[in-house]
Amino acid sequence: MMKRTHMRDDIKKKSELIKELQTLRKKIVSQESSLKKFKSIDKKIKSLRDIQKRYKLISENSDDVIWLFDVKKEKFIYVSPSIVKLRGYTPEEVLKQTVKDVLTEEFYNSVQNRLSARIAAFENGDDSVRVALDEIEQLHKDGSVVNTEIVTTLLKNNKGRVYQILGVTRNLAERKRAKLAIAENEKRYKTLFNISATGITIMNTKGIMLDINEAACRINGYTREELIGKNIRLLVPPVHHSEIDKNIERIINGEYIEQETINIRKDGTLCILDLRESLIQLPDGSRGILSITNDITDRIKAEEKIAENENKFRAIFENSFDAIGVSRAGMHLFMNPAYLKLFGYSDNEELIGKSILELIAPSHRADILDRTKRRDKGENLPNAYVTRGLRKDGTEFDMDVHASSHQLEGAPYTIVVLRDITERKRAEEALKKSEDRFRRLFEEDLAANFVSTTEGKLLMCNSAYINMFGFTSVDEALSTSGFSNYRKPSDRNEFIELIKSKGRVVNYEETLRRRDGKLIDIIENVTGHFDENGELYEISGYMYDQTERKRAVEQIKLSEEKYRKIFNFAPVGIFQSNIEGRFLSVNERMVQILGYDSKEELMQCDIATDIYFNKDDRKKVIENYDSPEPAEEQELLWKKKNGEPLWIQLTAKTIKDNSGKTLYYEGFIRDVSKQRVAETQLRENQKLLSLVVETMPIGIWLIDKEGKVIHGNSAAQNIWGGAKFIGIEKYSEYKTWDLSNNPITLENSSIIRALQKGEPTINEELRIERFDKGERFILNSAVPIHNSNKDVVGVVVINQDVTDQRSKETQIRKLSSAVEQSTVSVFITDLQGRIEYVNKKFIESTGYSHEEIIGKNPSILKAGITPAEVYKNLWETISAGNEWRGELLNKTKDGSLFWEFEIISPIRNSSGVITNYLAVKEDITNQKKMTEELIAAKEHAERSDNIKTEFLAQMSHEVRTPLNVLLSYSTYIKEELEERKHLTQDLEQYFETAADAGKRIIRTIELILNMAEIKSGSYLYTPAITDIYNDIITQVYHQFSRGMQKKKLNFEIIQKCEPAIATVDQFSVEQIITQLVNNAMIFTNDGHVKIITEKNSENNLIVKVEDTGIGIGPEYLKILYTPFTQEDQGYSRSYEGNGLGLALTKKYCELNNIQIDVQSEKEKGTVFTLTFP
Repeated sequence: MMKRTHMRDDIKKKSELIKELQTLRKKIVSQESSLKKFKSIDKKIKSLRDIQKRYKLISENSDDVIWLFDVKKEKFIYVSPSIVKLRGYTPEEVLKQTVKDVLTEEFYNSVQNRLSARIAAFENGDDSVRVALDEIEQLHKDGSVVNTEIVTTLLKNNKGRVYQILGVTRNLAERKRAKLAIAENEKRYKTLFNISATGITIMNTKGIMLDINEAACRINGYTREELIGKNIRLLVPPVHHSEIDKNIERIINGEYIEQETINIRKDGTLCILDLRESLIQLPDGSRGILSITNDITDRIKAEEKIAENENKFRAIFENSFDAIGVSRAGMHLFMNPAYLKLFGYSDNEELIGKSILELIAPSHRADILDRTKRRDKGENLPNAYVTRGLRKDGTEFDMDVHASSHQLEGAPYTIVVLRDITERKRAEEALKKSEDRFRRLFEEDLAANFVSTTEGKLLMCNSAYINMFGFTSVDEALSTSGFSNYRKPSDRNEFIELIKSKGRVVNYEETLRRRDGKLIDIIENVTGHFDENGELYEISGYMYDQTERKRAVEQIKLSEEKYRKIFNFAPVGIFQSNIEGRFLSVNERMVQILGYDSKEELMQCDIATDIYFNKDDRKKVIENYDSPEPAEEQELLWKKKNGEPLWIQLTAKTIKDNSGKTLYYEGFIRDVSKQRVAETQLRENQKLLSLVVETMPIGIWLIDKEGKVIHGNSAAQNIWGGAKFIGIEKYSEYKTWDLSNNPITLENSSIIRALQKGEPTINEELRIERFDKGERFILNSAVPIHNSNKDVVGVVVINQDVTDQRSKETQIRKLSSAVEQSTVSVFITDLQGRIEYVNKKFIESTGYSHEEIIGKNPSILKAGITPAEVYKNLWETISAGNEWRGELLNKTKDGSLFWEFEIISPIRNSSGVITNYLAVKEDITNQKKMTEELIAAKEHAERSDNIKTEFLAQMSHEVRTPLNVLLSYSTYIKEELEERKHLTQDLEQYFETAADAGKRIIRTIELILNMAEIKSGSYLYTPAITDIYNDIITQVYHQFSRGMQKKKLNFEIIQKCEPAIATVDQFSVEQIITQLVNNAMIFTNDGHVKIITEKNSENNLIVKVEDTGIGIGPEYLKILYTPFTQEDQGYSRSYEGNGLGLALTKKYCELNNIQIDVQSEKEKGTVFTLTFP
């Protein structure tokens, strides 16, 4: 897409050049008649020529084909040279062609039609068609078809007619090949990722594993599915988890991690890994981490074993009784103490670098030289022989020589073991010991030593050989044919033939198979042993495992590739620049930060003038590079391509040759413009925070990590009567006591707990002595301040003065004591009538306990006989702020009736607003007679069924009204407690439970009342045109939204038809939908409740209430609308309700001629369908 944009920009520029050319031509023609303006014309002609040159340079050096087409003549009038590469024709040949010669037959007609339509639209003023992009098939000279992308621009003459078309054509084949190559590379990468023997893990910067290959799964013992999406901490012992966070932070900061680490496998075993980690860019553009691991547990163990064997070998060598010397080209390299002692020397330096012939008796030197020459020619000579030695003091002695040649790092070495055989017996004993030592040397050699027959039978091998090929013992190795180590028998045969032809093979590289089938890469040095007939009968030699070395080589290649990726995809700008101030190389991020279009464009810039606002800044930066001190990060003001200022953070260094001459500079930059803005904002926020702290009405003290008081705001100093900015050793000047009057010492102070233990203290009530000797009570809090490393760096202390509050609480306690001891009943309610306080006499009079009466409405004491008008007058009087006096007949908890004279008056706050009601009551039961009331109650009980129904309705009304007051008062008490911050979670739960219970009672009473109305025929049915959706459903939705949200149910309205109009009685229909939604909410614990409006095929309005609740059983569906029935019966039933709701719903449906249907399945849900007439 970007290429197309650039292409259009190029065409636009070229079009403008042509227009400028045409304009200049017109001016030249118009000005030829004026000789006075000759100089001006000459300048413009030169400008015209410059434009022509620039245009020609662009067109003739572009890979794209640029052409100009004459619309009237239908001929090309210009074609750039790149046409040859595109179509095989020369520009001259194309100028003779028509459009039909250029396009395939399939595209010719469609192009002609589209072009004609474009030209007509453009000439009629539609500028949007001036430039167009198309993909078109063109004909190549060899007859093949070329897929091209063409951008064409229509050019008008001064009459507004299109007379020429400017076009740019590009070959699409390269782009398609590039796409295929990208896809193929992606496939190869995925294959390499999956088959790699190295563990590869890709994770995000939080350590979550996003992808992992099979090798990494094998190393850790998990499957890929078990690891994807898990945190890398799963694979690391807990003791190393903090190291993971540090590594991730280092990687994010651009570091490359290379270390050995320990992982914990799925089975709990530990493994040692060679870990390489670097920052990469994930496909979604975010940063990720590439982690490459190799299990080096066995290698580490092998290295430890090798080191152990080397120490043993060195101990044997140094402490050997045999004289052992190592030489190269006949010169001494090193020897053991026995060697020095044998020849009478005391220091190695006396022999190192000297010829071994100097230690040979002159009479035997010629023999030794002859033996050496014959051995060098490849002659097979015995390694053991006898000669005479020459001591430092000139004495000669007979010695037994055992010499062997070895190849080490490509060079031949000779090891000699010498024995003094002056005394044969000692020599024989020494020989036996020497053989044992030699075997140990053979056995403990780091190389895998072996001797075998030409048929592959292993005759001898050491432990290194056993370990290399995975045998469990020497016996197992000796019983196994040497051919089994080769991938195929022919490899062994070829190797034997090579030994036969050369006699000795040095540094031979090949791949062999271990006992467990694994392949290893080895370097082998082998000597063939031939009999007197020249026949090879035995081979001996040693091997080195170079598998790890080869892996190391691969790691180097991978490291180089990583560097390339880091350079190209690093989140920071990376560059190299020369002394002259030009970029040598830059990465893509550098180009993006500076706002350039390409690397090439950026590398053409002069750094001092195009990048720096001030040239002198670069000189200072270079001085910083060349400083002998380590270069520090610098924040500099650079400028983007468009001239915008850019704050960057620069880290760079000078690269010099061995002579100290500067070669180039390299470094990286980060865009810190946003950070600078953030720092400025932070300083502003700090000022604002300081202002807020200073103006807060509570006292705030700041303590540093040493325990010194460093700040106290105005409120804090007002509380203490000043401030003392003292250290921890003088804290006693701030005098405090707990509520038990125990002094607070330094050791048990909240500040010390916060500083030393990091423990916060919240709202600790203390008594303090102000600096002016006054006394105050405070709530004290001390909270530790932690830095990013979770270290305590200070403490914030908050003091809140509660002296006045404690004084008020004391007065309240006194008043409460007086009321408690009163001989009359006293209670206090909130504005909704919920009882907040009762005294002891009230409890004695009513029989209710304190817990039973608090939160209830005084209507709990109603006997049901006092006329409603009395209570109405009571509420109107006290609500108006007046005192009410009167007599009420009440009942106790056990149902006993008693008369009371009551005085009820409002309680006002300091602002004169009524907050509560106070009732003082005196028992006057003995002064009243209750005969008439009891007779009236008896008469009520003997009424007919209709009278009972009417009585029930009246009584229900009498219960509902005070219950509403109760609920209102309960809400008010809750809000009062909440405002005073005395509302605990338990109290809040009690209030909610009381509210729910009250609403349930009201709902039950409403059902009873409504059913009574229906039964008695007194319900007033009022049909009218009603908007079911807006007037009813939305109201029901808002009524139940909070309850649904509380139960975490998905509650929604789905409107499939509009409008939803029907002629119904609005109240009864609202009751129908309310009841159905209420039931859905009650019986649904998980899922959703939906109200759906739609129309059927007969255009009837349909309203559905759908839930995912417990469902209804098929047996209960038969009696679903029977009053006072529920599917779950008895005192142990799980859900509330009285069985009247659906019965009443059915009655209301019949009243409105609404058909109600139900579909339900146990444990899946229920759908009620209402079909309106």
